[in-house]
Amino acid sequence: MLEDKIISYLRKKTGLHTSNEKHAGRGYAEYILIQRTGGGKTNQVDRATYAIQSISVISKLRAAQICEAVKEAMEEFEQEDGIFSCDINSDYDFTNTSTKEYRYQAVFDITYF
Repeated sequence: MLEDKIISYLRKKTGLHTSNEKHAGRGYAEYILIQRTGGGKTNQVDRATYAIQSISVISKLRAAQICEAVKEAMEEFEQEDGIFSCDINSDYDFTNTSTKEYRYQAVFDITYF
């Protein structure tokens, strides 16, 4: 499953707790949250769009630094087995002002088989 592959990959590359469930990040000052936002399949080739949030309760700068580390790691994701391409769609400040969590979000378009 692609989601498991991304979680495992980012944990290994960044050393940060990575999950697809928000509550799994409780107790961590910094973590990565992934969410599939769309996808499809054409001629046996799958496509998926993932939003990857870099979260820090320490500072906005740390959230931005984690996001940069995620983007660097994902640039090499297409070297993994079964991944055809991994392209960044966008990245931006996604701070949650109500919870005081500093977040940056990077969106990736992934083609895999």
